[in-house]
Amino acid sequence: LCGAFFAVNVIMRKKWAESERYPLPLTRIPLAIMGTDDPDAGQRGFSSLFQNRYLWAGLLLSLAWCMLKGLHAYNPRVPDLRVDVPLGPYFMNPAWGGMFSGTSFTVNAFIVSIAVFFELNVLLSFVVGYWLCRAAYLVGHWTNLKVEVGFPWKDHQTIGAYLGYFLIVVILSWKYLLGVLKAAIRGTPKERGDVMSSRAAVLLLVGCHAGVLVWARLVGVSSLSMMVYFCFLVILGFVASKFRAECGMAFGYFTPYNAMLFVSAIGGMALFGAEGLLVALLFSGFLTVTVFFLIPGTQFEVIQLGKRLRIQPRSLFYTCLLGVAGGLFIGGWVFLSNAYAYGGDNIRYQWAFNGLDWFLTQFRSELSVTTTTWLREAEGPTVHVANWGQRTMVFGAVVAMIITLLRQFFSGFWFHPIGFLLGSTYVFECANWGNLAVAWALRALVLKVGGATAVRHKLQPFFVGVFLGALITLLVFFVINSISVAQGAAKMFTNIP
Repeated sequence: LCGAFFAVNVIMRKKWAESERYPLPLTRIPLAIMGTDDPDAGQRGFSSLFQNRYLWAGLLLSLAWCMLKGLHAYNPRVPDLRVDVPLGPYFMNPAWGGMFSGTSFTVNAFIVSIAVFFELNVLLSFVVGYWLCRAAYLVGHWTNLKVEVGFPWKDHQTIGAYLGYFLIVVILSWKYLLGVLKAAIRGTPKERGDVMSSRAAVLLLVGCHAGVLVWARLVGVSSLSMMVYFCFLVILGFVASKFRAECGMAFGYFTPYNAMLFVSAIGGMALFGAEGLLVALLFSGFLTVTVFFLIPGTQFEVIQLGKRLRIQPRSLFYTCLLGVAGGLFIGGWVFLSNAYAYGGDNIRYQWAFNGLDWFLTQFRSELSVTTTTWLREAEGPTVHVANWGQRTMVFGAVVAMIITLLRQFFSGFWFHPIGFLLGSTYVFECANWGNLAVAWALRALVLKVGGATAVRHKLQPFFVGVFLGALITLLVFFVINSISVAQGAAKMFTNIP
């Protein structure tokens, strides 16, 4: 899967980085710290950014705020400086349909410092998209759709939106993709600084798909179901890379929470069998839930920065492989060794174990529906029951395509499709909409008052300092938490500073 991501990024690099000139906002902070745009950084030994007083002001302010929040977790006498305001108590009227239930306005230094480097229209699209999707509860209350099982079908909407967006982007990019295919057939050599040629990238992509077929045959599951599911995961990686390069990503959890629903919607057990659906379910439990799909976007950034900074292509390739191996093997080994050493029931945070029951509930429901359908078909004609999940999937695809076309052909249309696609995901559970709203307000205010120069030379250096202060806090409390847990204490600071 990571190999397929890599091939897609190599294929799309020239289109996104050179033709579209996507800004890669998540690279701004590390590049500023390294001083890549500072011609004297090599002689000085450090970036001129560290001579900017706004950076140090942001660092000191962030460090003080974040450290006090961390100390409060250990000592309640320390003032609680968190900005976390639940909105539910302010909107108790049942007429809202639960639209504000479970929502809050939260501000974290770490998230705001990253988001302030995003474009204004992207930040506003995040906020508006989130509340548009929350408005589904209001619509459900008015139309009585809330009584239907599974309402508001957020995961189905996300799946459909991803598919629709991918389809329209491929259609709009058909000339470029045709050129890549022709270059692969002709065997055009790679340009200087490229990781691999078009032919090598296409062969790698095809080889990864062929490998899935071989693997499916070896483990005895439906080759059709695994190929369909693998193609869907590659589509998610394609969209994730594009969004990260064009818009930036404030956190993980931005993909469909249960990708098995896609396999279920296009045929389910009746077409793919129970084994194929179960394997798709297990993969969904750790691939599409949290942060795995940060990988394709990171790969794209590494590839593009490597070309820009003239790093040897093979070094980039080995770096990507090392990162994947480290994440899977070292991270997996630590997780499994702790689980076996202490026992899953003894680990303090149970979400990694108990959360799987939610996925199995979906599988059991699918099994029950399929069995009932077979029995009814044997007895005679069946009564059609509206499948709102599939309808919502189609709705998500159509809306995503319409928004993309409007943005493509009308320059004044500011709403970005990322707002709709991510509005129904769980990314806002951590990168709260309040962070993005604050980042938008600050950037818009500074741009209005001081212009682009103030944003570049004052606001952004300030928030590089804020980011460093939050990062130092994370590292400090990583050590403190480790010592505290080793001594048997129950108190920990695990929040985003």
